[in-house]
Amino acid sequence: MKRIILSIVVIASILFFVSSCGRAKDPICTYRGSGTVNELAVFPDSVALGSTIVAQFKVTGRDGCSQFDGFVDQNLMDMMTSPYIVSVPAPQISGFGCVCSEFMPIFDATYTYVPSDTGLYYFNYAFYGDVVQYDSVYVY
Repeated sequence: MKRIILSIVVIASILFFVSSCGRAKDPICTYRGSGTVNELAVFPDSVALGSTIVAQFKVTGRDGCSQFDGFVDQNLMDMMTSPYIVSVPAPQISGFGCVCSEFMPIFDATYTYVPSDTGLYYFNYAFYGDVVQYDSVYVY
């Protein structure tokens, strides 16, 4: 009886050690999220109809592995009440790499918008994540 119990313990120990020596998986070191606008955007004062409105933004990344992916609208429904009010989508940041420096890069980002009519266009965007900032551009 003792031999049976001893052999069961030995077999269980061998199975435990064999199964615990499996290959370790590589960690997944990627992320995707919103960047932070850290300076007021620069919009032109006016543009001609048919021209593109180009706004300059400064966007802060998360760490040294960050890269700027553009402005991506996360809202599935457009909540605009007027064609002259434009909500600038959140800047998107992604990162690839497991060992990243703590340095948070600042990206020069441009947002472009093509107006469809003449008039005063109001642009709003999130500044430092939670402060809504407004700017206007006159289209003649």
